[in-house]
Amino acid sequence: TPLSDDFDGAVQDAANGLLGAIQDGSLKLRLDFDTSMGDETYTKLKLSTEFARDVAIEWALSMEEDENLVLFFPDAGAAALARQEWKMD
Repeated sequence: TPLSDDFDGAVQDAANGLLGAIQDGSLKLRLDFDTSMGDETYTKLKLSTEFARDVAIEWALSMEEDENLVLFFPDAGAAALARQEWKMD
C-alpha cells in the first residue's frame, strides 16, 4: 500500500492502520514513526509529539465513550514536552 508523502496524509495512514488492527482484534498496539525528514526548524522530538497528538486525536474520535486511550512516551522529557505542547496542565 502506498504511503502518503505529506504530514496530514501520514497521520491518516497511521490512524487508519491502528483502527484496522483494532477491528482485527488487537488490543495492545505500538506505533513507531520516523519524523526526521521535513522542517529543519523543529527538533525530531517536537515533530514526533505533534504527529503522535494528531494520530491520538484521530484514534480517540473513533472510540466508544467507555474506551480508554493511553499513550506511553519513551522518557519523561518527551512526556513533559507533549504535556506542555498539548496544553494538558
